[in-house]
Amino acid sequence: MRRVYVETSVWSMTAPNQDSALRGPTIEFLERCKRRVVLPCISAVVAAEVARAPFDARTAILRHMAEISPVLLPADEQVEVLARRFIEQRVLSDRRLDDARHVACAFVNDVDLLVSWNYRHIANVRKAEGFNAVAVLAGLTACLAIHSPLEVVEWE
Repeated sequence: MRRVYVETSVWSMTAPNQDSALRGPTIEFLERCKRRVVLPCISAVVAAEVARAPFDARTAILRHMAEISPVLLPADEQVEVLARRFIEQRVLSDRRLDDARHVACAFVNDVDLLVSWNYRHIANVRKAEGFNAVAVLAGLTACLAIHSPLEVVEWE
C-alpha cells in the first residue's frame, strides 16, 4: 500500500467555506484514504498548523482526521536537518520552514507520495526537482513524488 503524506493544505480544504473546485477532489481523495486505498500519514507539523486554524475550519479538519486516522510520522532531528538543507540550498525561503519540514518528513520516513494543494511552495515540478536533488546530496536514495489531490484522484 502506498504511504502518502497529506500536507496541511489538503486538510484545510475540508472546511465548508472552501472553493468547491478544490474541496470536491480533496474529499474524494480523503475518502480513498479512509478506505485505505492509500495509507495516509501526517506529522507534528500538520498537527501544529491545524491547531492554529480558525475554530470552524479546525473543527472540520479534526472531524476528517478522526474518521481517517492518519499515521503520525516522527519528525526527528534528521527531518530538521534536511528541512534546513532545503532552505540553505534555496529550494524554499527561510520563511517557508514548515513547508520544508513537511517535505523533509516525507523523505526521511520513506513516504511514496506527498499530496498538497500548495502549488507555489511544494506541489510543482521545479520545487520537486529541487527537493529531490537536495535529498540525494544528503544521502537519501528515495525519490519523492509530489502531487495535488486532483492529480491523485485522476490516476484511478
